[in-house]
Amino acid sequence: MKLDTVIVGGGITGGRLARELAAAGAAALVVSAEDVPPYDRTRLSKDIFRGELAALYQASREQTRAYDLLLGRRAVELDAGAKQLSLDDGTAISYGRLVLATGLRPRRLERPGHDLDGVHYLRSLRDALAIERLVDLSEPLVIIGAGLIGCEMAAALAAAATPVVVVDSAAEPLASSVGLKVGRRIRDAHERAGISFRTSDSVDTIVGIRRVKCVRLASGDEIPAATVVIAIGGEPETDWLAGSGMALRDGYVPVDGEYRTSLPDVYAVGDITVWTHPSWGPIHVEHESVAHAQALGLARHFLLGERPRPATPYAWSDQAELRLRVIGHLSGPADASQVCTRMIDSTDTGFVAAFVRSGVVEAAASVNDDRSAALMQKLLRHGPISDSEWLAAVKLPSSKQTSPVCEPARPDRRDASPSLAIPWSLQ
Repeated sequence: MKLDTVIVGGGITGGRLARELAAAGAAALVVSAEDVPPYDRTRLSKDIFRGELAALYQASREQTRAYDLLLGRRAVELDAGAKQLSLDDGTAISYGRLVLATGLRPRRLERPGHDLDGVHYLRSLRDALAIERLVDLSEPLVIIGAGLIGCEMAAALAAAATPVVVVDSAAEPLASSVGLKVGRRIRDAHERAGISFRTSDSVDTIVGIRRVKCVRLASGDEIPAATVVIAIGGEPETDWLAGSGMALRDGYVPVDGEYRTSLPDVYAVGDITVWTHPSWGPIHVEHESVAHAQALGLARHFLLGERPRPATPYAWSDQAELRLRVIGHLSGPADASQVCTRMIDSTDTGFVAAFVRSGVVEAAASVNDDRSAALMQKLLRHGPISDSEWLAAVKLPSSKQTSPVCEPARPDRRDASPSLAIPWSLQ
């Protein structure tokens, strides 16, 4: 078959692009390895155990009526010279232009016991439904990884009164993304809600016979667990491009300002891409807000010939009563020696933090403060700003400033175990 636009990947990005094209009367085919229509994947770790996953599935079905969808089919080979895509069932699809939006797969934990019954990964709707069906909420559960997904799921479990422990090798949750100071405040709030953390430690073995019984840490401590959920980040779904001639960078796809790859008439958007922002430089962002912006920009480029506007690095996370918002980009960890964190308590339960390097605010985060979240988006939407400009806009009475002097944070001491940190961009 020959089609004008073929999109490989049935996640948020591929679905949004297909809807935008269909709304303008342009035909598109989405090829998805999942057996359900594109859905809002960000809701999985938040809505799990709340009885809302069925509604998420129904909403996805309603949104796919406007475009063609091929489910349960995986792309296995790309012949860019012949402009042909091969699928795992032997189907060959010829395309006018091809868009890669395959997203990430969960990073696997290579530790003894990782394949026991009761060990899960949360990436797809099927994963979430299986966890809901199999997990006894009265039994102890361990989450490995205190990143975005790990913290969101821990909050959902705590709301269901499930005993939950989160393990991470970093000193605080989300430390590599928002630093130790912000991470500590997030941890304090979660601990008040009943979540336990074992940080600065790593997993040695998942213990059990056929089924998980406990998690043994590198320190020698053992944590009882009837269920383990591994949330240590993702890896790009680009292995199938080997032999295609596609230029890759550590498995990710470099794209230009119009989301073109190194191959003619082949584009890429979403979590698999590496791109250059005119103000922040080379960026890799794993969050749906950027994926949506890229899909919309590419659709307008296809339909109207417009050059896409650079997406602003932005991420958000709702973790029960915590509302985290992050904007901007740091080229390294938030606790690097040359970066300092300026925090201001802005509400009774909220605060805003700026990440400053050499007198320049490169990124900012807010927790439970909608006003500051809106302000920092306005200030940083086009790129970094000076520290003095930041202070003039957000400065509160001195009694509210928790860090009036911007001092570098002490880097947390890491062990030799695999990092459980998530990228700065929070996905």
